[in-house]
Amino acid sequence: MPGNKVEPAKILVVDDEKTTRLALCEAFNQVGYQADHAGSGHDALSELATSHYDVVILDLQMPGMSGVQVLKEVEQMAPNTAFVVFTAHASTDTAIAALRSGAVDYLRKPVSLER
Repeated sequence: MPGNKVEPAKILVVDDEKTTRLALCEAFNQVGYQADHAGSGHDALSELATSHYDVVILDLQMPGMSGVQVLKEVEQMAPNTAFVVFTAHASTDTAIAALRSGAVDYLRKPVSLER
């Protein structure tokens, strides 16, 4: 229908590894998403308190505040946001903990953008 413009999905990439988060943001922006980034769990909470995101890509292993802690904090703040967690230190226990905390998917680093 004319006049019905669909807004691109907003994605927040949260990772303490600057190279990873910037590369993911750039890749998402190139294919039409609106991607922002945060370098820590605390920065992610600040972003989520002021902006709506459709998807958050969240590293589990970060200094200061882990991805699971972020998931628990934002449960009430962003109920309609999908969380996908990723980590280089994958184990069954961490995957289960993340999924039980509200993540919709779990990926291993390095993340392949073709998957």
